[in-house]
Amino acid sequence: MIRMSICSIMLLCPIPCMAVTLESDVLQFIDGTILTWDAVATTKKYQHRLRHFINTKRPVGTAELNIWDLGVMEKKGLLTDVERAVFEAIIQEFGTFSEPFLETLNPVKQGLAPVMQEFCIKRNRQQSLLLVWLDTVVGTEEAMFRIHIKTYRALAELCVDLLNFSEDLLSSCPKAIHAYHAFFDRVKKIEPFIDALLVADRIVISHSGVLYHELLKYVAEHYLVDETITAEKTAQLYHAYNIKKRL
Repeated sequence: MIRMSICSIMLLCPIPCMAVTLESDVLQFIDGTILTWDAVATTKKYQHRLRHFINTKRPVGTAELNIWDLGVMEKKGLLTDVERAVFEAIIQEFGTFSEPFLETLNPVKQGLAPVMQEFCIKRNRQQSLLLVWLDTVVGTEEAMFRIHIKTYRALAELCVDLLNFSEDLLSSCPKAIHAYHAFFDRVKKIEPFIDALLVADRIVISHSGVLYHELLKYVAEHYLVDETITAEKTAQLYHAYNIKKRL
């Protein structure tokens, strides 16, 4: 979960240290189907970006402050015009990286409604903005957020709700989590074979680049879950991907 000072926790909103198990019947239908390994990966990537957004110290006047610092100052009535002036930029930053993730949820958000409602009850967050988002017409989310998020505290609470809900959801979907770990276990076994094939073809691509990751993903997805990883089949899939045409 998120690291923060005791003071920040008391002044903003308490964050339980343990994930809460959700038990809605909806979960048995989405676990491993709608919520697949790649949906888990997308969610974990968003969680990482959200934690970075919350905890990053930004230059504000002569100080370096993060969202928690600004929320605490706001609660104590210590904000100056300098701190208030950066609020718009911070909201825009949040929207820029959150909008694509929330858009992926739009097609299934009504199906997730019972899960989200259970989350809000169990976390004692019945006033969460997530419940407002459930009833928001697709395409009007930005306007809704701007209406409701006018303080650093409101922004911090939404970020915490997003983190906690996504963590509770993942923790309550064991099939999806198993598929996620199984996929990346396959990738680790495949990678040495792929590297050898690239060397043999005298192809140099960055391991951190999109093309390399797409190649690994293609090969890993074409193995069955419990299938033994072999050099022969990896080579067949590597050549089927035809990386030379994609360079």
